[in-house]
Amino acid sequence: MYLDKSRVRKLMDNSADGSYNKFARMLDVDVGQLHKILNSDSNAGPKFLGKLMAFCQDRNINFIDLITTVPTIQSDEAHRVKR
Repeated sequence: MYLDKSRVRKLMDNSADGSYNKFARMLDVDVGQLHKILNSDSNAGPKFLGKLMAFCQDRNINFIDLITTVPTIQSDEAHRVKR
C-alpha cells in the first residue's frame, strides 16, 4: 500500500491552499515529514497514514482514493522548493 502523492497534493491544495505548514497542522504531523513524503521517494509510514486517515474520516473524504498499489514519485517541479 502506497500513498498516491499527486492525489494527496491535490487534497493539500484544496484543503490548505497548497500550504505545507497549514496542511501539516491540519494532519497533526511535522511539516518536514509531509514535505519529504510528497517531494521525494520516501514512503509514508503507518503513523502518517493513520493521521491522514483520521483527517479524511473527519471530512468524509474517501481515504482509499489516496492509496495506490504501486509507489509514486512526485515529479511536479512546480511544488518543489527552489534553493
